[in-house]
Amino acid sequence: MQSLGDPTFSLPPKLATSVESQFQHQWKIMKIDFHYVGALLKPYLLGNNMIHDDVNAKDGIKQVL
Repeated sequence: MQSLGDPTFSLPPKLATSVESQFQHQWKIMKIDFHYVGALLKPYLLGNNMIHDDVNAKDGIKQVL
């Protein structure tokens, strides 16, 4: 794996670390199943315990919010 701090990119180490950290955070968010998050936010599904008790849905909405 290449790093933005490698000579190929010529970024200062502090900036390279910051950009890589931001990318990793955004990548983690992109892997969330937004269908779960959307279902939790739909008013007509408020009483649906199956969705609201789902661990993946709860984790997803915590990360998005």
